[in-house]
Amino acid sequence: LRLHALDPLDADPGAADRGTMIHDALDSFIRCYPDALPDDMQGALIAAGQDAFGEALALPGVWAFWWPRYLAIAEWFAALEENYRQDVAKTHTEVMGALEVSGPAGMFELIAKADRVDQLKNGSLSIIDYKTGATPNKTEIALGFSPQLPLEAALAIQGGFNGVSAAPVSCLEFWRLS
Repeated sequence: LRLHALDPLDADPGAADRGTMIHDALDSFIRCYPDALPDDMQGALIAAGQDAFGEALALPGVWAFWWPRYLAIAEWFAALEENYRQDVAKTHTEVMGALEVSGPAGMFELIAKADRVDQLKNGSLSIIDYKTGATPNKTEIALGFSPQLPLEAALAIQGGFNGVSAAPVSCLEFWRLS
């Protein structure tokens, strides 16, 4: 029958679930405040986190270990975001993109979902990927072993992201959320 045991009813979510909850919280925050930041940014981030974590906050492991970490992330993110947004004209979150590319074997379609693409006041774009785990190092990126951000930049330069006009990319960053 190929039956598999179910997780225990009170089991804590895994690391991937934690990453999804944190991403969902930041996505919700950015969607609520795409232009102007709220006066109580940390409070808004905490509210977004409570919504994203939802019923998982009732689990002792999540409440004792994950939630305090999220609160620290919210504090860090609020300080970083306030400074970063000074150069941002418009922000886009969880934006889908596609680009058809011609290769030796024919055409193929590059599809991406960027955590964040920001149109900067100087006319260029900034692409940010949130990482709750390890970030690739510069050597991995330079050698092409971690092509996510460079490929997203190629899409952005060609206007491949939905709702984002083609523009040069001046910033590619991983924001480590830990």
